[in-house]
Amino acid sequence: MRKEFKQKLAAELALIANRSTRVCEDWIATPPRGAPDGEALSALLNSRIGDVVWKALTRSCAEPWRKKLNRQMEISQLLDQQRETAARLAALQNGGDL
Repeated sequence: MRKEFKQKLAAELALIANRSTRVCEDWIATPPRGAPDGEALSALLNSRIGDVVWKALTRSCAEPWRKKLNRQMEISQLLDQQRETAARLAALQNGGDL
């Protein structure tokens, strides 16, 4: 998640999870000094960064379903990007602004 939030990761997590920044700093410490409770985890998973949280949580899982699900998530993201790119290209070809 540090890639997505290069600065102030704890503050972003605190905002999403409705927890204090200090609590979130504990979650992301090395080694971690705590973990999100169920309510905070639910908020994180249901947020705009839910896919990133999911991948972080399941990173060490060796089960085949995890690889299949991550593959499907990546396919979905690529299809979204493809649609956005096609729409942008069409707009530009029709005289839209850069």
